[in-house]
Amino acid sequence: MKIPSMRRRSIGVLLALASVLAFVAGPASASAKKSTKVVGTINIGVGFPLETDGYPLYYGIAKGIFQRYGITINTTDLTPSAGVAALYTGSIDILFDGTGTLNEAVTTHAVKAVGTYAQVPVWLVARPSENLGQITKISDMTELNGKVIGTSTPGSLVTDVEQSLVRAAKGTASFDFLGAQSGVVAVEHGIVDVTGAVPASLPIAKAAGLVVIGSLNKLTGGRGLYTLVGANNAFVAHHARLLKQFNLAYHVALKEANRNVSALLPVLETTLNMDQGKAQLSYNLQKQYTFLKPVSLTEVRYDLNNIAAVIPAASSAKYKDVVDNKALFG
Repeated sequence: MKIPSMRRRSIGVLLALASVLAFVAGPASASAKKSTKVVGTINIGVGFPLETDGYPLYYGIAKGIFQRYGITINTTDLTPSAGVAALYTGSIDILFDGTGTLNEAVTTHAVKAVGTYAQVPVWLVARPSENLGQITKISDMTELNGKVIGTSTPGSLVTDVEQSLVRAAKGTASFDFLGAQSGVVAVEHGIVDVTGAVPASLPIAKAAGLVVIGSLNKLTGGRGLYTLVGANNAFVAHHARLLKQFNLAYHVALKEANRNVSALLPVLETTLNMDQGKAQLSYNLQKQYTFLKPVSLTEVRYDLNNIAAVIPAASSAKYKDVVDNKALFG
């Protein structure tokens, strides 16, 4: 059928108009979609020495997962005391470490715990020549009377638990704070008698001939051994959407790392400076204890009770004073 010339012109005008509208609408829609994407930078302090419990973070950075979600991650390795100081001043936005965040929350009210990312398995190890008996209940901590326990720094997660157990048993073990020096190496060379080995260091301890004499996790039921994500309150107040995006990306990294262990192991080898065999064993020891979830009231109360021995104000601190689960989890 032949279309009249006037109608052809009308159709042509309509088609041209539709084309223009499509051109305009397309970029506008894309722009609107792009504007909703969260893009930003998070400066993260990571507890030093580095441990296996942070493997989703290491993997997510190495594989570009956080970048995929619009997040640039900068990391700084920090001891517990340096980490909480940096978190307080705002030179880092988030801290992946132990209970130091709670110490800072109680004393300065400038930071809070916003999540927990792992339970750290800790085994007490010693030289066979010490002839120490197995420690299977809290009262057995008296087996360490007169011994020196090597640990990192005052206020670290493992230190708090070990000191609490010694007090509960009315024991007389003393502590030597080794800083960044390896506790396993210190035991091996007789500098200290006992230390707490974690998944990153237990393979090294066993290779050095040290023996396991107890598990802190079994002694406490895991309490006190949950690592915390601490955050600067001012950063949280201004980056709510970015933190939710981080939570999403972290869970993707955790899932992908567990699904692609062959790709994770080289990351652990490089990050933790160990060979593939030790990296595999370290991962196997840690994987069931790794997650990212809100901080429980029960765990925080236990931590605060431990802290109260050094910071009395912790005994009266309220949950809301030291924890903000909404920052990551809504």
